Amino acid sequence: MKNKPINIVLFLFILLGYSGCDISENPIDNSRILLSLEDVSVTEAYLHIQVNYFYQNEKIILYRDGKEIASMASESSDLMLTDTALTEQTSYHYKAVILNGNSTVAASKEIQVRTLMPTSHNFTWKKYLIGDYSYSELSDVAIIDGDDIWAVGIIRLMDSTGNPDTKIYNALHFDGERCESKRLLVKDFGNISWYLPLSTVWGNTDNAIWFSTLADLIKWDGNNFSSKAFFGRSLPFYGQVNKLWGTVDGNIICVGNKGSIYKCKETDWQQIQAGTTADILDVWGVEKGNGEYEIYCPLINLNNFMENKIIMIDSRNNIKQIKSNTENLTSSLWTNKGFPIYISGDGIYENKKGKWSSVNYGTNSVIERIRGNAPNDIIAVGDYGAVSHYNGLDWKTYPELQMDRIYRAVAIKGDIVAIAGIERNRAVLVIGKRNNSSKKLMRKVN
Repeated sequence: MKNKPINIVLFLFILLGYSGCDISENPIDNSRILLSLEDVSVTEAYLHIQVNYFYQNEKIILYRDGKEIASMASESSDLMLTDTALTEQTSYHYKAVILNGNSTVAASKEIQVRTLMPTSHNFTWKKYLIGDYSYSELSDVAIIDGDDIWAVGIIRLMDSTGNPDTKIYNALHFDGERCESKRLLVKDFGNISWYLPLSTVWGNTDNAIWFSTLADLIKWDGNNFSSKAFFGRSLPFYGQVNKLWGTVDGNIICVGNKGSIYKCKETDWQQIQAGTTADILDVWGVEKGNGEYEIYCPLINLNNFMENKIIMIDSRNNIKQIKSNTENLTSSLWTNKGFPIYISGDGIYENKKGKWSSVNYGTNSVIERIRGNAPNDIIAVGDYGAVSHYNGLDWKTYPELQMDRIYRAVAIKGDIVAIAGIERNRAVLVIGKRNNSSKKLMRKVN
C-alpha cells in the first residue's frame, strides 16, 4: 500500500514521505531551535521555526505526530510553514529537530495544535437605506457590540419643513433596533468648525470610539466628541486620512494618501516616515501582548500596480517590506496574527503557501474591504453588492444582497456583521446576525 502524501507547504524545500530517523534518542539542545504556532484554521496549521545558528551540512526536520513530514536545508534561520490537509477539530503534535548527518543535535519543544471547526455561513440580513435627496454614502463601519454600531460618510436628509437640509449628517448609529443619523462638528483649515463628511471610524469600547475626516481625528469618550489631532498643517494638504486602526490601550494609527501614516495617543501624535508616496487605502493591526503590536498597510500606486507592496510597522516604528501581488489593484488587507495575509481589490489573494495565490470567492466583483474574526471566519464585500464569507473550508456568496452600487466597508465581531456603502444614491447599512436556522431573511427598511 502506498503512503498517503503529506501536504505541507514550506518557503524553502518540500519533502513528501517519511524518514526512518528516530527522534526519541539522545538529549537534545533545545536552545538552538524554536518551533511555535503562528495560527491555525480548520484544515491547516501555520508554523514558525527559528534557528539561532547552523553548522555546515545540518538540516531541519519537521515531525507531525512522530512522523517526518518535511526536511529543509540549513539556508535560513527564520521559516514560515503551512501544514495542509489536516482534519477539523483534531489535535496534532509537532516537533522540529536539527540533524547533522544522522545525528540529532538540537530539538525544539513539542507543541500541540488543535484545528478549528468551520463557522456557519448562515446569516439573517437586514438592510437600511438612508438619505432623502441628492446622494448619500457610507464609507466605513465599526462594531462595538450588537447594539452599538457606527457608520460614517455623508447623509443628506430633509429638514423639519420638508425641504433639503443644507447641513449634512456625517455619522449613523445603530442601537440594535434602529438607525439614527448624527452630526459631528469637525475642524477644518483656518480653525473653522463645521459639518464635513467623515471618512473612517474605529472602536474597541463604548467610551473610546474614534472618527476621522480627511484631516481631523475625533474621539467619543462616552459623553462627548472632541478633536484630538488635526493633520493638515498647511495647504496644499495631500496626506488625507483613509482608514483607522487602534489597540486596546489607545494607540491609534491613521493611514492615508501619499504614504501618510499618523500615530496618535490622545492628543499626542507623530507622522511616521514610511519612505513611500504611494496611497494607503487600508490598515490592519495585530496586538502581540505587553503593549507590542504590528500594523500592516497595503500600498498602491494607481499609475503602476507593479510598485504595489505591503509594509509592516511595529510598535517601535521599525518598517519591513512584504512583497505583495503586484499585478492588481489592492484596496484592503486582513490578517489574524501576521501570517497568513489576505489582500483584496481585483480579487482576493493569500500568501499561505509562500507566494500569492488567487482565491475563488464565488464572484468576479472588485472587493473593497476584507475583514475577519479568525482564519475560519472571514468576510469580504465589494462592487455590485458582492458579499462573500469564508468558514475555513469554502466561500459562500449572498445573492440576496447584490445591487447595482458598492459596499465600501465591512466589520465582523462575533456573530455580527455590519456592511456599509451606497445603493441607489442612498447610504446603505446591512446588519447580519449569524444563526443556526437554514432560513435566510432580508428585509428592506426605507
